[in-house]
Amino acid sequence: MRSSTDGNGSARHGAMPARGLRTLAAFAGLVVGLLAWSGVAVAAAPGSLDGTFGSGGVVSLGSGVQVFGVAVQSDGGVVAAGQSGGRVLVERLGSGGQLAGSYLGAAGYARAVGVAPDGKIVVAGSSGGAMFVERLTSSLAPDSGFGSAGVALAFAGQSGVANGVAVGPGGSVVAAGSEGGVTGVAQFSAAGTLQWTQSGFGGNAALNAVAIQPDGKVVVVGAQNAGRFINGLIARLTSGGALDSAFAGGHGAFTYSF
Repeated sequence: MRSSTDGNGSARHGAMPARGLRTLAAFAGLVVGLLAWSGVAVAAAPGSLDGTFGSGGVVSLGSGVQVFGVAVQSDGGVVAAGQSGGRVLVERLGSGGQLAGSYLGAAGYARAVGVAPDGKIVVAGSSGGAMFVERLTSSLAPDSGFGSAGVALAFAGQSGVANGVAVGPGGSVVAAGSEGGVTGVAQFSAAGTLQWTQSGFGGNAALNAVAIQPDGKVVVVGAQNAGRFINGLIARLTSGGALDSAFAGGHGAFTYSF
C-alpha cells in the first residue's frame, strides 16, 4: 500500500493497486485450500451448498420422482412428498441426506407435507378425484388411528386437490387447495374425521398454502384468475370454518394485484 504525506506531514494512504488485490485474493484462496486439504474445518459461505448433506449438498431421489412438498423433523431429518409412477410418494432422509425410509401409497400425488409435534407425518394432495390427507407414523406406516387406514377425504368427486397442509392444536389437520375450479379448505380432527369444509370464496381461484394460528383460526393464501390478470388472495377463517368478519374489513378475504 502506498503512503504519502499532506502539507501538514500527516500520513495519507492510497488504494491498493489491482495487481495487489489479485495477489491477495490468490493467497487467501491458497490458504483456504491448504486448510481444507489438511482437514481443518473451514466455515462455508452463507447460502452455499452444505457439503455434509448428501453429495455436495444434493440428494437425487431417482428417475421419475417428483417432489412438491418438504418438511424438517425435530432431529434434522427431512421429509419429502410427491409422486412416483402415479402413486403418492413420501421419502425420509436423515440429517446427513441418507435415505432413512420410503413410502409408496395409493394412486395420486402429494403436494404438501407437515410434521406433527409427536413426529407423525401428514401429507395432502389428490387421489381418486378427491382432496386427501394421509397420516403416517414416524416409521412411515399408515396411521390406523387416522381416518380409514390413515387416509381421510374431502370434496370427493369434485376434482379436489390440496396444495397446502398444516397441523393445528390438538393434532387437527387443515388442507387447502381447490375443488371444481374454486377454492377449497377442509379441516379434519386428530382422528381424521371431517369437521368442516369451506369453498368458493375468491371466485375462480385456488389456494396454495395454509397456516393455523394459536387460537385455531386458519389463514390461507392463493391466486385468483381475474381474466387478464392473476390476483393474490388472502383469507382468514374462524376455527369453525366461516370467513372471519374481523379480517379484511369485515369480508374475511381480500385480493390484491400489482
